[in-house]
Amino acid sequence: MARLGEEVCRVFEVNGGHISEVTNEAIELAKKENRPISFVFNSVIVTVEADSDPEMIVLGYMDQFFGEVDSDEEF
Repeated sequence: MARLGEEVCRVFEVNGGHISEVTNEAIELAKKENRPISFVFNSVIVTVEADSDPEMIVLGYMDQFFGEVDSDEEF
């Protein structure tokens, strides 16, 4: 667990791409840097870790961007 004020992630502004592609890239970066990575996608801050489930991250993003999402709904 990080201490208050300790840097735990880098935040990136994302221009273009699809949320699933950006999420996968961020997870790979988290694995490489061995720490959480955050990025801003359509004004939503998304944070991933090396062991994050990409599908769950995307669903969480969609919950924030579109409102609550039914997990059976396709986008």
